[in-house]
Amino acid sequence: MLGAALLVQLGGCGGTEEETSTLPAGLPIPDTAAPKKHAPDTPVQAHTGDWAELKKVAGKYSERLLIPRGPSPERVVIRNLKEGTGPTIEPGDIIVARYVSFHYATAKVAEPYWKRPTSPVPWGTGERVQGWEPGLKGIRPGGIRELIVPSSLAYDEGPLVYVVEVTKIDPS
Repeated sequence: MLGAALLVQLGGCGGTEEETSTLPAGLPIPDTAAPKKHAPDTPVQAHTGDWAELKKVAGKYSERLLIPRGPSPERVVIRNLKEGTGPTIEPGDIIVARYVSFHYATAKVAEPYWKRPTSPVPWGTGERVQGWEPGLKGIRPGGIRELIVPSSLAYDEGPLVYVVEVTKIDPS
């Protein structure tokens, strides 16, 4: 079940505005007290690319995207782009996901699977990107989410930005 709407400070993504975002129950609540201050010696990632392809994939939901800038977050950042319907995906449910991921620092496509969905896989078994477990918790079939996943939960090759749409497969 989805948690109540929470006020999320975008300081971890370099933003200064506050946004309302729906986070699944059980996820750590980001610190909303004040934007995080980075020490002068903390490098800030430069974004050399533009996010036109991310906006293209999000289509009519692109106005809801969180466009990354500044240092990458330390936790998974979740943005619901489209609410799904029906019961939430539960551990053991068979799902198919179509998704695309982008490198946080450059906006270049990392994994282009929007037009070619994944194979059916049981949900909650850790067979996908580790950041998907908390990021897709509570999603309903047909829902689309943007996930900003720190490097430690995304192959340890740098943070990634995902747009993911989930479909539940009826095993019968």
